[in-house]
Amino acid sequence: MISRIVCFSHLCNQTYITGAEKLILFLMRELRSNFNFECILIVPQEGILSQEAANAGIPYYVQPCRLFYSMMEPHAALHDELEQIRVHSEWDAVVGLLQRLAPDYVLTNTCVHAIPAVAAQSLNIPVIWQITEKIPDNAYTIHAAAIVYRFADAVIGISQSALAFLTGCPQACPSSEPPVLFTLPPSWDDKALEPDLWHQSRVKKRAELGIAPDACLVGFVAATITSQKGLEHFVWMAMQLAERNTSTRFIVIGCPAHQDYFERCQQLVQRSSLKEKFHFVGFENKIQHLYPAIDIVVTPSLFPEGFGLTALEGLIFGKPVAVYRSGGLEEIHQSTGNERYIADVGNWRELAVIVNSLINSEEQRIAAGVHNYNVVRQVYGIEHYRSLLAAFWNLFREHKRRIIPVQTDSIDSQYDLPSVPSNSNVPNVSSKVIRSARSRPQKPIHKRRRSRRGRHSPKALRKSKSIRIRRKAFRAARQHKPRPSIQRNRRKNVRRMRKVLRTASRR
Repeated sequence: MISRIVCFSHLCNQTYITGAEKLILFLMRELRSNFNFECILIVPQEGILSQEAANAGIPYYVQPCRLFYSMMEPHAALHDELEQIRVHSEWDAVVGLLQRLAPDYVLTNTCVHAIPAVAAQSLNIPVIWQITEKIPDNAYTIHAAAIVYRFADAVIGISQSALAFLTGCPQACPSSEPPVLFTLPPSWDDKALEPDLWHQSRVKKRAELGIAPDACLVGFVAATITSQKGLEHFVWMAMQLAERNTSTRFIVIGCPAHQDYFERCQQLVQRSSLKEKFHFVGFENKIQHLYPAIDIVVTPSLFPEGFGLTALEGLIFGKPVAVYRSGGLEEIHQSTGNERYIADVGNWRELAVIVNSLINSEEQRIAAGVHNYNVVRQVYGIEHYRSLLAAFWNLFREHKRRIIPVQTDSIDSQYDLPSVPSNSNVPNVSSKVIRSARSRPQKPIHKRRRSRRGRHSPKALRKSKSIRIRRKAFRAARQHKPRPSIQRNRRKNVRRMRKVLRTASRR
């Protein structure tokens, strides 16, 4: 039996695609092809994500939805602010959409996409909340944790840093049965990256930029360039290194989200005598045309990253990657044996020392690249991802067994949870009947109504209809028949009138 899951994306950009958008698209492809799911994507507008989903055979609906940005800056009135979303028109639209689609599960992407989770819970639909950011720690972080605990049946974090606000606030859980917490890092499909064309892409891209084949190219890559991504720190580092290494070139790739900040960084380069060594390029959707041309990837994020997809992409293409110690970036480097390429947050001079050692040693760059290419496939490769995804569904099945019975050979089974691939090395959870039909809890509201209408046979419907007709006729006849109290009053009035007439005639 195929299970239907509706996935809500908080963004659908028209000029670029973010890491969170790539993540939900990859997850839907895996659920659809390997876990027997019918996936439906909900986007706020048409864009690259909806087009990519359509190309993959995944249907999508456009439904604008207000984002709850206060989750990224928790405050004392966070719960009250969340309750106010019910008065907006998007709330009724999302609830109506879920009632029409009638999914078995709802997955909402990123912590700021709270409306789908609240709406799904109001309809008694199991909610999977995927957290891709690191919520900052402050005095009110517990309020953000309480919201996720309240409205999610399972929480997927793309890193331990993304789940830290939940694991650090267990007292925020309102019930004795907390939701499933599971770490599921991103992955990729090697075939989609066209590894056979990497050398050709390297030659072509360098020819377009006018960079010599043997020159070392240091790159900064971000889907959206903001001050939190640390572009200014990259420019400071690059200008210092450009004076020492005359043949080294630097490239900045991404779409500026804050134009003033981006222009300020460009002016730092334009005012110097090193501007010919810098290249500013717009966003590139096909990363396999981009990363092969780069020799060193630098990701100096100033804000704790939920994961750091650009750093992972650099490792996938076999490049040495230097990062700041920011959230998920540190996790990636620790899990792949790249601790030596981590600098403290904000210390761009330390970052420059790390990158300079790579520029001056081609052997070190090649050795680091080969190491990263092999290790990243062991730690974050597709086979490992699928085994983790299977383990998550097994765990979620065990957690929800009192609410959602699994399908068995019994005719009483109503729901079918996704099957686990046979080649998975994760222990399989028994699929025996966990609850009988009599003790099974009620279905979700949006399905319960439909099942009630389907429970009556045609004969029973005809009989109930005839009973309703007879009752209606009886009530109508009773309305036309005078009530006894009215009849008594009429007789009294007649006797009184006769008496008055007799008295008048005697006079």
